[in-house]
Amino acid sequence: MVHADDAALIKRFNKGDPEAFRDLVDRYKDLVHSVIRQTVPETNQAEDLAQEVFVRIYRGLDGFRGQSRLSSWIWRIAYRVCLSEIERIRRDRGIVSLDEQEFAVNPKLHPDLVDGSDALDNLATRDLWEAIFRELPARHRMILVLYYFRQLSYLEIAEVLDRPMGTIKSDLHRAKSALRKAYLHIKPSSK
Repeated sequence: MVHADDAALIKRFNKGDPEAFRDLVDRYKDLVHSVIRQTVPETNQAEDLAQEVFVRIYRGLDGFRGQSRLSSWIWRIAYRVCLSEIERIRRDRGIVSLDEQEFAVNPKLHPDLVDGSDALDNLATRDLWEAIFRELPARHRMILVLYYFRQLSYLEIAEVLDRPMGTIKSDLHRAKSALRKAYLHIKPSSK
């Protein structure tokens, strides 16, 4: 399942090529930063989190067996690092209610994750969707981003999140329901 370019990169890394890991970082840094921006609140820790992700990739790359795409493996590592950061924030701030959950998800939609539809070009619409996403837990937000904005299949999402496909389908259904509920709660009333 590993693409030829990634397989060559991994082979170079395993042979001790010092440039191989730099090439991997260059190839996947946008992906890692995208996961961080979509999962963790705006923070001055984004660079530290990205560095932690790449440290884990470096330590684990020799154990990567190629049973999934390298990008899926990297998504999974980045997502887990972000979830650990969210848990750390929750511990530091104490338990929060759903209404106080703003710090647990980044309320901004980033242009690299938007599919370019005209609906999000409208600032009022964009503000509405940002408010709706702010209402969702990070796990729901991430699966919606993977499905709608990244347009990954159920199988690809299962690889990224390292969960069974049935769980992904259930989680996506719950996330859609939560999105619908948040939309109904936040949407401007039509008069």
